[in-house]
Amino acid sequence: MSWEDLLRSVKNFRYGRNLDRSNWESVWEERKGTCSSKHAFLVDIARRNGLKNIHLIMGMYKMSAANTPGIATVLEKYGLTYILEAHCYLETPEGMIDCTTVTSSYDRFRADVLEEIRIEPYQVVEWKVDEHKSRFSAWVAREHPTRKVEELWTIREEIIRALERER
Repeated sequence: MSWEDLLRSVKNFRYGRNLDRSNWESVWEERKGTCSSKHAFLVDIARRNGLKNIHLIMGMYKMSAANTPGIATVLEKYGLTYILEAHCYLETPEGMIDCTTVTSSYDRFRADVLEEIRIEPYQVVEWKVDEHKSRFSAWVAREHPTRKVEELWTIREEIIRALERER
């Protein structure tokens, strides 16, 4: 299987949380994954096969109905135009590649990216979650000072469930 075939296969796997988030090989076994597990899996495979300059990126971006199909109803329900999200994708010599779903495209959310950080696959297990929550809390304090972090995190979880149903 070529690298391009692998990317295409993973892109076509269902979107959803894996049974064990620390075992990104489960992406292949379960034929599903999140942005974190799918891209950690791909970087791991690239490294095992000597592919150079394939990096895992965590991008903080403004997730909105315009750049993420399937979330408009939830955002509108809670009076939000966007929610801060930590999204993983690949940095390659050919550019940024998003294999989260068959319709995912870096170009769709590029203009809404606030920051991009190179991370290692193992960091998607705990560090990414902790970093996301920390940045999310700061965002809530800055952008929604009358709302509680827990309330907006619960809304975020509802958005993720909507994406799992959609994809």
